[in-house]
Amino acid sequence: MRAKTAASAPLLDLPPRHPGRPLVVFLPGLGASRTLWSLVEKRLTGCELDIVLADRIGAPGRRTRALMHVPTLAKQLAAELADERDVVLVGHSVGTFVALSTARLLRTGVRAVAVLNGGLLTVAEFLDRPARTMLQRPRTCLQALHLFALVTTPVPSVVRAWIARSRFLTALFSYGLVSDAALDDADARRALVDNAGHPEILLALWWNRHHWRTVVREADDVTQPLLFLAGRQDPLAGETDTNAMAALFARARVETVDHAGHALPLEAPDLVATTIRTVAEGSGRPVQRPR
Repeated sequence: MRAKTAASAPLLDLPPRHPGRPLVVFLPGLGASRTLWSLVEKRLTGCELDIVLADRIGAPGRRTRALMHVPTLAKQLAAELADERDVVLVGHSVGTFVALSTARLLRTGVRAVAVLNGGLLTVAEFLDRPARTMLQRPRTCLQALHLFALVTTPVPSVVRAWIARSRFLTALFSYGLVSDAALDDADARRALVDNAGHPEILLALWWNRHHWRTVVREADDVTQPLLFLAGRQDPLAGETDTNAMAALFARARVETVDHAGHALPLEAPDLVATTIRTVAEGSGRPVQRPR
């Protein structure tokens, strides 16, 4: 098996920095692309923020040959952000683990972390001890297997486009992972279906199968403020699991979003954008809201 290696190209295309502005770094989950953040990015236009959207963090492809091994990715991200200050990391789903590891390594540069659908306690325990966790919480584990199938099964682009045009087909495709808010919006459906079909993620799941032990062991080293946003209808990272995971960290708090599932950037982009501005303001720099 090929060894885990550092990326052969930068993971981030850092923008020119403006003095006094926070740098917001968006980190997607398994195989997700920057389209996941498209609706949120539109709503942040005009804010005094420097923004960088990571594209398919850790997936082998044109921009990087690093495979999604969380410690490896965190070290590379920390190296690329080593000279930055007032950084706010925004992680979605499994991208949360990359955000937390990077924050641990950059205690001065990273001022805060926002976590969207990242309270994946049961999912992480399922990867670590699958048989025991399946017996204890079968429903969540089966939903996790469904998500893994979605992101790893190859789907031709023409088929993805065909699915995204139909609310019914997108609902069938995602099956309980997202709320009506994502299904009713054509742009959200396209972004949702676009983030699927990457079989190499199976290797990522295998290499990170025991990463939960590292999260627990290193939780005390994450000293920045953490904000967890949980969708009330999220079958993978709901309120209960999110509260339990947040309890590991000294400065974490949880907010629950009604009528939202596992795709908060697509289901509640206005709320997510407002949250990011609020978190960035707390990093020590003012953020002017668009008029």
